[in-house]
Amino acid sequence: MDGQIPSALKTSTNNCGKSLTWLSLVCCCSYALFELTFPSIGKTAEAGLLIVTLISAVFGLRDSKLFTPFVLLGVSLLVQTAGWGASFDAMEYGFQPDKAPRIDLLSKWFLFLFFALWLPRIPFGVPLIWAASIVGFLLMPWTNGLGINEFQLAIDNRRIDVGTMNAQHAAMLAGIMLLGSLTLFIKGFTSRTYGKTLKGLAFCTSLTSTALLYATQTRGVWLGVAVASISLVILYVWLSLKSKSITASPRLLIPIITLIVITTFLIAINSNLGNRIEKESNSVMLALHGKIEEMPLDSTGIRLRSWYFAGTFLAEKPWFGWGPDGSKLIMQESAALPTELKPEFGHLHNTYLDIIAQFGIFGLALYLSLLGWLIVKIIKAFQSNAISLSTFLFGVTFFIYWSIVNIFESYMLFSSGKYAFTIVCSGIISLAISPNSMPATRKLPFLKLRKS
Repeated sequence: MDGQIPSALKTSTNNCGKSLTWLSLVCCCSYALFELTFPSIGKTAEAGLLIVTLISAVFGLRDSKLFTPFVLLGVSLLVQTAGWGASFDAMEYGFQPDKAPRIDLLSKWFLFLFFALWLPRIPFGVPLIWAASIVGFLLMPWTNGLGINEFQLAIDNRRIDVGTMNAQHAAMLAGIMLLGSLTLFIKGFTSRTYGKTLKGLAFCTSLTSTALLYATQTRGVWLGVAVASISLVILYVWLSLKSKSITASPRLLIPIITLIVITTFLIAINSNLGNRIEKESNSVMLALHGKIEEMPLDSTGIRLRSWYFAGTFLAEKPWFGWGPDGSKLIMQESAALPTELKPEFGHLHNTYLDIIAQFGIFGLALYLSLLGWLIVKIIKAFQSNAISLSTFLFGVTFFIYWSIVNIFESYMLFSSGKYAFTIVCSGIISLAISPNSMPATRKLPFLKLRKS
């Protein structure tokens, strides 16, 4: 049934439908809050959500608006199985294939679908899981990190990881929070209710995320934030001027967002980040001149050397890759790194190349197909007035940011990246397919897509 609770669930004598709905919300919020801080609880909540959804599916729980990504989920099982078959060719390099395919490696990209089956049925579901995810992230220095010592290190202009796998993953999460803060400002200025509260929250989260970006000093994330935030300002101004159905921008809103963006960039330039960029610029110049083997083994040099020498292995098995250990195989067997450094690196620090290494072109096509569906869905939802301007801008700028940061780190293949992707996409898609959308339509001056 399209977006409705099945009658079998509604009319159950023990109020089963309502109970399962609230139980699913508990699982969603628990996952959002604890997946980063206490992963064992997060995994339990994830398993609980899957079980609740499967039970409800028996009674007919469906949403036709999610048909395409569910098909892609099925395709992911085939891709992972094919990748497992390809992994037998890695035996000549000493890598033993698994006894069965690891079906969770790519399938977790689609976890947001199980959130989106339930959250549209609860009016406050999306804000609740987004708030829970922010709280969980901000708790990490205290639950997983060094506590107050993290802040002391940051004050001393030293790089911190905030209790995540490393500073790059903390920076990635902080970048998403900053983009959310900018769009929350827009929501606060354009909302007729809770405007002051939203603006206050936006100020606090933007300040916190900027501080975390300063402390984590990750260049790829700064680049992603720069391009995405500038795109946000340009897109907001463009839509405000061209679309009569969109309320004109408040005079203070654009200057405030612009000021936050400029301040963030100035902070980045005056941190160790600027020194790191200057110090490693030689690696980029050598790469531009084709002198790959002369590049030093700094952060930039290691990445560029790894990508260059991976080419031979990727070309050898382009369609299905080398299996789940493909990235590790390439780092171990290629000439990118000296022997003593090889044990320290197990992936290519690039989502797109790592997907090809492990699951081939078919794996990359699956990922790009998912991104394409999400982007088109967001655009259509905005055109049909299902989502607000702020949600639309957050969705678009998130995918701009996500596409850039995954060039420099394989976030989409790590738990923190899959978590971030799940939280953001589940919220946006849940709002996009909500049955409570307004009937009016918007016309985008530069896009014409047929309604689904």
